[in-house]
Amino acid sequence: MRKKINKGGRPKNKPRPSIDLGTPELIMKRTQISPEDATLASCPLDAIKALRYDKVHPVISLDAYNAACAFRATRQNVFGSPHPKAMDLLHATGGEPTGGDATDEAEFRRACDMLKSHGRGVFDAVDNVIIHERYPGWLKGKQSAHCPDRKKFMLGLSVLIKWAKTRRAQKAA
Repeated sequence: MRKKINKGGRPKNKPRPSIDLGTPELIMKRTQISPEDATLASCPLDAIKALRYDKVHPVISLDAYNAACAFRATRQNVFGSPHPKAMDLLHATGGEPTGGDATDEAEFRRACDMLKSHGRGVFDAVDNVIIHERYPGWLKGKQSAHCPDRKKFMLGLSVLIKWAKTRRAQKAA
């Protein structure tokens, strides 16, 4: 008796969605974090921005979000992105990479020193969420709203707000 050979691959008759929504795991993560608008859960910082205490009040302010984005951008100017890219767009278009200058590096070091002055845990909480884009357990609802990691992250955001304000003042002067 001969065995039937399976060719494998995608079935030809299976209907495909017109828009790729991602893997089932990614869809589940997005709906767990921000069921109102799944596009805001593309990275942990955006998901935290989308969170609300109630229907009106956000968990983090716009100043905190902008300071976190400035911290991430400054770090990327100095060291580049911590995430691998499928294609280097600057290489494909012939553009020149913009390496961070000494002021960017000094600003990034100053921000890190300010965060570390409040404890290594504060720096790690901010670094994991903003730079390395790791979803914290408290964001997924696995821990209470009063967990120590969340408090460390919120303290780190307040430190970054102070850093961003002094940075803007130095640039204006």
